[in-house]
Amino acid sequence: DVTTTTTLAIAASTKYRLRITIDSSRVPRFYANDELLYTGAALTDAVDLIPYIGVKANGAAAAKTLYVFGESISRNIG
Repeated sequence: DVTTTTTLAIAASTKYRLRITIDSSRVPRFYANDELLYTGAALTDAVDLIPYIGVKANGAAAAKTLYVFGESISRNIG
């Protein structure tokens, strides 16, 4: 699990393209609208990636609704 703070301004009713890539060294990179937001530590071998999509509440913020228009997971086996 990863939580990070970014400088990306999030606005209601706005579409965002979220992407996670994992390179051959198992280093994950997290993007929003093709802007690199965070680079994580190398993942542990033999641990499967189980994707979850959600919105984290910030303090006493009211519940939010998240509309997901598509999800794609692929693996480049070369």
